[in-house]
Amino acid sequence: MRQAVENENGLYVIECNKNDDGKYFVTFSNGETETFSEDEVMEHCLYDISVPLNCSFEDLVIKIKKRRALKSIVGYVARTLRTEREVRERLLFLGYNDAVIEETVAYLKTQGYIDDREYARKYVNTSLKTKIESRKMCMYKLVQKGISDDIAEEAVRVIDDNEQIQKLMQKKSVRQKEKSKLRGYLYSKGFSVESINRVLGDDTY
Repeated sequence: MRQAVENENGLYVIECNKNDDGKYFVTFSNGETETFSEDEVMEHCLYDISVPLNCSFEDLVIKIKKRRALKSIVGYVARTLRTEREVRERLLFLGYNDAVIEETVAYLKTQGYIDDREYARKYVNTSLKTKIESRKMCMYKLVQKGISDDIAEEAVRVIDDNEQIQKLMQKKSVRQKEKSKLRGYLYSKGFSVESINRVLGDDTY
């Protein structure tokens, strides 16, 4: 056990004890306690009771936990592009508080790991290649994933509902007597009455 004398220069370590599990239990001059890894203790000189830390307890903890958060989330965001909401929910699930989450998300944005606009663009491009979806349905799915209305609306502008309906008709080889059933299906998938009537050649619904 190491114990410090009074230090008038700000935050400092009072005690730094190594536990049986290899972690360090540190007590600070403001009365707060926290557990750190050996690497964290060494990096931030928490073993040195003679040197003031020159930062607040809150700033120190956020800095250390931000690094922990980055280590725990890097695999999650590196495998595939994630929305900001997905990353926030993941970090919350891992037990990080709001301050650490804010710092971590901000950093991931600067590094390009979080980009909701790019996520929306790629999602729409993939949808156009692999599915037949209306603009409304695609936007709904983006918003459900946490994309803002503005970004989602911008991304789905490339979707032409008329073309989507035509592709569906070609794929299914729709016959005349099946059109009434198709109308209901298209409407349930978010296609507008105007687009449906325009493609199917009927002014009534």
